[in-house]
Amino acid sequence: MRRLFVAVALAFMLATAGFACAPTKPPPPGCGPDHPISAEVFQMVNDARAQVGARQLAWNCAAGQFAHDWAVHIAQGDYRHSGGPYGENIWTTHCGITAAEIHFAYMTSPAHRANLLDSRYHSGGVGVACNGATNVLGNAEEFAF
Repeated sequence: MRRLFVAVALAFMLATAGFACAPTKPPPPGCGPDHPISAEVFQMVNDARAQVGARQLAWNCAAGQFAHDWAVHIAQGDYRHSGGPYGENIWTTHCGITAAEIHFAYMTSPAHRANLLDSRYHSGGVGVACNGATNVLGNAEEFAF
């Protein structure tokens, strides 16, 4: 029930936020973004891809879960790439940062920007996690071919 409420709330926020591109197809129940910031970052990735003519990413349940799990890992202090099965962007910062600030950091890094705009990707997922004890936020973007 909580996931349904979050999904409806996210849909409302995205629909009323004035995005230039239509939102992507919503994920199946129970596999959507782990946090409102994840949903916002995912939409910003698709907006950026649309601006360069790359296809919109579909939400990938497995990649989304992997991104969430790796974001938790990062927030616990292990800042490194996962070595997992996906193309990956990771970032760590302080809790309380906005989706726009996360996306800006990726877009101003040439390697991260190239990765998220790679037209070969067809799906992906985003995860964020905040470690309240250390105020460390971990973020992972996972991209699938």
